[in-house]
Amino acid sequence: MLKRKIIYIVLFLLTIVSFYAYSYLSEKKPITNCEWSGFSDSTEKVYINAAKVVVEPWKGRHHVYGIFMIPDGYLNDRMFVVTANNAEVHCGIFVSGDSTNIENVYAKPGYYVMKGMLNTRTGLSLILQGHGDSLNQLDNWRVGYSKAKQSHQFKIQNSKFKIRS
Repeated sequence: MLKRKIIYIVLFLLTIVSFYAYSYLSEKKPITNCEWSGFSDSTEKVYINAAKVVVEPWKGRHHVYGIFMIPDGYLNDRMFVVTANNAEVHCGIFVSGDSTNIENVYAKPGYYVMKGMLNTRTGLSLILQGHGDSLNQLDNWRVGYSKAKQSHQFKIQNSKFKIRS
């Protein structure tokens, strides 16, 4: 009888702690806001969807991300957008540089791949709100890019790494 009471008390306390943790995390502002910097100009932008999406926030930090394939000679927005439930927009940032292979996503000839991270807390919150399916859909992850201006193209061709500013 005493063992059963202890189990109920522990379950009750875990429930209270879970509600407190969720309310605390849901009230925190995201680390990344949707303010673009250093890219927006009058050049025409093209938008593409992610080539691969990984949503595994239970594995810890840096396990909610998308991998994008962008043509050589183009500059990206430096940020990407994830749309949940066809309305709610969340932004993430690119953390790994230009590459020909990231997590078994190989760049086609004339392209490079970049890994963009969504805040783990944001991903977990969306899953808890029931938007896990929309988070896993490639069409909901987008990045914009435009043709690099002549001065940027010179830097790209004469640099070990592609310049994105």
